[in-house]
Amino acid sequence: MFTKFYFDYREFCIEDSDCGSVVLDKLYRNFILPLSVIREKYGRKIFVSKKSGYRSVRYELSRDRSGNSEHTFVHGGAVDLVWSPILQDLIMESKCFGRVIVYPDRGFMHLDLVWVSEGRPCLYHTYDNGRTLKLIRCG
Repeated sequence: MFTKFYFDYREFCIEDSDCGSVVLDKLYRNFILPLSVIREKYGRKIFVSKKSGYRSVRYELSRDRSGNSEHTFVHGGAVDLVWSPILQDLIMESKCFGRVIVYPDRGFMHLDLVWVSEGRPCLYHTYDNGRTLKLIRCG
């Protein structure tokens, strides 16, 4: 049973500016609350990867990116966590996220809500430093 929040929103907002109320609501509802429940089961600290939560469109564009990343929270949002196989399995069991994309050679996993409405999260692993994406399983 969930007993407390294990995260502070500032862990997920990579810029020093305020995330804004819409982003904060999505962070708490879509990530902080479900990850706190998972943290209870995991029994260990879950580390948010550096520069991995909310990124403004301005931030994305300033780094020559499209600005369409799930990390901009235009839709449900996305976060990256330090990866472990046990944590990966707990996240998949939770069915709170649509895609779980693991970058084993870089030590992190990406969580977002794409396809979450289908109720079967899909696990992917990347290879070749993120250039090759392979579906591992759904459901």
